[in-house]
Amino acid sequence: MRSPRIAKKYQISLITFFILTISIYPSLFTVILNASSMAFGLSLALGPVFLILVKKSFDFTVSKSKIISILLLSTLLIIHLFFASLNFPEAINIKSIISILYFFLLILSALILYTFLQGANKEKLHQSIYFLFFILSWILFLKSILVLSNSSMFNDKAMFIFKEPSHFALIYSIFLMYFMICPGKYKGSVFLFVMICSLLIESLALVLVALISLTAYLVTIRNKRVFLILIVLMPFLISVVFLLGDADYFTERLIITEESQNLSVLVFLSGFERALLVYEKSGWLGGGFQSMGNLGVYGSLQDKILNISGSHLNIQDGGTLAAKIIFELGIIGIALLVLYISSFTYMMLKGPKENDYLNKFLWSSFMCLFLSLFVRGVGYFSPSVFFALCFMISKLGIIQLRKAKDLPARILVRF
Repeated sequence: MRSPRIAKKYQISLITFFILTISIYPSLFTVILNASSMAFGLSLALGPVFLILVKKSFDFTVSKSKIISILLLSTLLIIHLFFASLNFPEAINIKSIISILYFFLLILSALILYTFLQGANKEKLHQSIYFLFFILSWILFLKSILVLSNSSMFNDKAMFIFKEPSHFALIYSIFLMYFMICPGKYKGSVFLFVMICSLLIESLALVLVALISLTAYLVTIRNKRVFLILIVLMPFLISVVFLLGDADYFTERLIITEESQNLSVLVFLSGFERALLVYEKSGWLGGGFQSMGNLGVYGSLQDKILNISGSHLNIQDGGTLAAKIIFELGIIGIALLVLYISSFTYMMLKGPKENDYLNKFLWSSFMCLFLSLFVRGVGYFSPSVFFALCFMISKLGIIQLRKAKDLPARILVRF
């Protein structure tokens, strides 16, 4: 297989630009526009992927069968939406149809970006990812300093260009895990840095990010003695770090019960309560793609949230992506989640199979999708889902590359 030719002088700039905009734009525009969805920011980030890569960088071919597969997936979503509308007529609307089209374009964009990264110099890719990890770590550090000085930026939760710490955690997790599984020093120092910052800004999501990344490091480490020492010391280190923070903040979020008065816990449980209600009412079929928030299904926990906060919360995203998938796809969604959990467990135990930087970055993206699914989801159209799609494409062998000619580059779809 021949990789596409990309001008070396542009590689590191393009790689950094694409990954940076895809990682940051979605959250940035939720802050600027006070939007509940990251779709608009993601669209602005993916536009240059089409314009620059198609015009300047390379040619690649996509087989007829792969194009048909993507179209078939979109068609199946439409068919499922039609049958779901038999139980919920309001499931079919302009938003749901446009969302299916957008999802098709999202997969196509992931295909194009993966092709570009596959043909890029892997050392340049590594440098770009480390640079972005450094930038994101500085954002975390500066926010922690602001908290210590009793200052804030935008509001109490916002982390500069991120609306809340959990949004930051979803994208930072990918770069942190990549850093932890790549050869190098200071793994323990970085872990403690993230843990301390997580406690200062009070983010359980970031604590989980640090723990999952450390687990990935322990799996990939070659030194058995260090591995055993870290396994023994990890519970002690976690206990010490937690003692430095606000214990009540974390215990409130770790006690997951319907009697809780904590809004984060109630939102988490409410998503699955609503998913179960629709699952049972639809006969296991679900409510249809992008129907969450449009079917008038709230449940008792949303009523409790309304009494506490004065408004319903996370109606569209369900709190977690797993709840949203079950709500909308029913038994199919449950099957997809079981498949992901099985893959996550197997891959975490085995570590990344291939030793190149691109595979490690995409492997980290797929593993960190766990956070969107089960900790804090922001819908399908987010950076974490997009990078996970790139990983899935890499494993499905969805593209064939050919050497770019000395002609204006273009995308060739061969039928």
